[in-house]
Amino acid sequence: LKITSTGSDSWTTHYGISTIAVSSGKWYVESKVTTVKDSQAILGLISTSQTIGSSLKDNGVAAVEKSGRITGGGNNIQTGLASWSNGDIAGLAYDADNGTAQFYKNGSTYGSQVTSLTSGEYYFATTTYDTGGVVEFNFGSPAFSISSGNSDANGYGNFEYSVPSGYY
Repeated sequence: LKITSTGSDSWTTHYGISTIAVSSGKWYVESKVTTVKDSQAILGLISTSQTIGSSLKDNGVAAVEKSGRITGGGNNIQTGLASWSNGDIAGLAYDADNGTAQFYKNGSTYGSQVTSLTSGEYYFATTTYDTGGVVEFNFGSPAFSISSGNSDANGYGNFEYSVPSGYY
């Protein structure tokens, strides 16, 4: 649940992914930026067809990056968004049934919804290029302290921010 970068030579070696991939349904996850570094993808999705450790920056279908952009497949999807700082919490609402992803920053919508994601099975992921980058995942039981307690529509989980309606 906690990813700490130990080197600065590859996007592919400083990488963390969820242990369960999703291919249907609506899912929400948070990640806390404990220590943000210059080259960092804070939260995103990567296909299970990619080699584990392949670059989220280049091969992810959607990822929010420290600099204030959303990327996918090595391309900029959206740029000019607010950058990320230590303590910020990223949220990702992924609708696998409709192929959409919406990012959040500290509970507020971040950028426009990413649409037309190809169907398939995806992991939630984070990666950093710089030594000392730290991100902590929250899949409903946070490893970090939160000041509020929000659950999904079924009453499951413990999230800092409200889970979007219909997401689990």
